[in-house]
Amino acid sequence: MIIKLSEGIKYSKLSKDFNKIHINKKYASNSMFGEMICHGCNVISIIISKNKKLKKTLQQNEYNFKADFKEGIFYDNNFLLHRKGRKFDLIQNNEKKLSLVVNSLNQNQKLIYKKKIRFHLNKTIKNSDLILLSLLKKISYYVGMIYPGKDSIIKSISVDFNNKKIFNHGNSIIVYSEKKNPRYPFINNSLLYKNFLINFETLIRPKFIFKKTTINKNIIFRAKSIRNNILIIGASNGIGKEILDIFKFNKNIKIFATYNNNKILGTKKNVKVVKFDIRKKLKKLVKLIEKNKIKYIYYMATSKINLNKKTDTKKYNDFYFKYPINLLKKIKNQKLFFYYPSTIFINRKVNGYTSAKLKFENYVKRKIFKKFIINCPKLPEINTKQNINFFKRNLSTFIKLINTNKKMKNYLFFD
Repeated sequence: MIIKLSEGIKYSKLSKDFNKIHINKKYASNSMFGEMICHGCNVISIIISKNKKLKKTLQQNEYNFKADFKEGIFYDNNFLLHRKGRKFDLIQNNEKKLSLVVNSLNQNQKLIYKKKIRFHLNKTIKNSDLILLSLLKKISYYVGMIYPGKDSIIKSISVDFNNKKIFNHGNSIIVYSEKKNPRYPFINNSLLYKNFLINFETLIRPKFIFKKTTINKNIIFRAKSIRNNILIIGASNGIGKEILDIFKFNKNIKIFATYNNNKILGTKKNVKVVKFDIRKKLKKLVKLIEKNKIKYIYYMATSKINLNKKTDTKKYNDFYFKYPINLLKKIKNQKLFFYYPSTIFINRKVNGYTSAKLKFENYVKRKIFKKFIINCPKLPEINTKQNINFFKRNLSTFIKLINTNKKMKNYLFFD
């Protein structure tokens, strides 16, 4: 199966859930997912609508099913639905994204009686399975637009339907919410509507907060001592942005800074901003390097990184091996300095990301690359959007690292 972006936009209009994580490409590119994700409630609704056996189950007098989301589900990307007995697993990019289990009625469902809000449902809807799809739309709206709102994720949904028991009289939908602990992002919620009791857990999605760090005088002096033009590939975010902030002090050279999705703002006169997608032909970039006699290249192009996954191997291989290697092969300049950050995890966690980094490091030892000086410093986790986490961590900025670490400073300036 596949969910197209057009279907997601349509579901936004039907549910009134206009959360940008589902429909705004630029906003989503800066999230922990790196791209837009489907509405969780829409995914469940599509599975129910397209699976005859599941749909038949949800027309019985009583049932329970629970859906657990493991990861975001992406648009325009095929996924499989594996069924084993009463369990359905949604697989996308060889990764389990959702598990849905149908059970007998859950007698242990607990109600939440804290924050309370009321909705109304169309009185003309009578079939229980259609009512459920409408309730899922209400949940999507509540989570995405009300509480937690903008920075929200649905973690799980557990539905109890009992034709012999009334959980709530009248046509009102009542939702209760309670945050488990002020220090943590978990929220418990209960929805009551006639014969339906739906418990759902939500999370407050973490945001990247840029920590501005003062650049010490020694670093500024060293940046000003560079006498040749510089190219920073991927200078709009993360480490690339911090490197640009360092070299902006040098007004005697030309600095070329590339971006793809996020524009680079607040630049100096000597900074030339260039829109460039590393996934396309490198001819434009090679021409830029040779025409402007660029001697220093800082390669910061990146895809979304997750060190705990072994998926996305091709994407990692492209960004961290194929593209930089192809670029170096096409450059004819002599004595060119190439900065390519590696990771301290390269020998600790084996996955697509670390394997691609190690592959690059080994490959550039070949004779054909001897004309270049290539630095691959093994960096710790840095405070960037790549390292967004549900739990607060006091990660260093790149500038703070080179302020305090002489070895890392020497790598940056090729000392």
